[in-house]
Amino acid sequence: MIVVNFLLIHLAPGDPVTIFLGNLGTSQEYVQAVRERLGLDQPISVQLLIYMGNILRGDLGFSYVSQERVLTLILGRVPATLLLVGTSLALASVLGVVLGVISARRPYSLLDNLNSFLALIGYSIPVFWLGQLLLMFLSKGLVLKMRKMLPGKTILIHWLVQNAADVHQSARQISQARNYHPEK
Repeated sequence: MIVVNFLLIHLAPGDPVTIFLGNLGTSQEYVQAVRERLGLDQPISVQLLIYMGNILRGDLGFSYVSQERVLTLILGRVPATLLLVGTSLALASVLGVVLGVISARRPYSLLDNLNSFLALIGYSIPVFWLGQLLLMFLSKGLVLKMRKMLPGKTILIHWLVQNAADVHQSARQISQARNYHPEK
């Protein structure tokens, strides 16, 4: 996969050095010097070998936008990612089990039918599109009210995007357990 990503970047149109430098009216000598410093004057096979060697050593490169090593940037985001994933998993599990048990105890009730419908919708809509829809819907006023009540706690939006389908699917699976009768 790393090789595919490397090749896709090299197949993209445009010269990376001129895109990096922009329209600053720099001289060709300077453009060539930057190309040599970045190793882009080498054949693509040599660039790939250097790239693979760097990745195997844990050197993911340098971000010129934030002026930091890429690995440092990634590791700085790990705590927030773990918080989001852990919270999402815990809430989805608890809500899914609770809704599933309620649905199993009252089959064909309004809540059972609603769980079935939401599970179907949740698995039918791609996650990236559901995320966009939720952001558009929630940004119309609910988010502003939520920020006033819980300043800085907009993790709920991210949780909704991550787990809208999973909660109802879990509930649906638990609810369907009422129909399971193992043969004796």
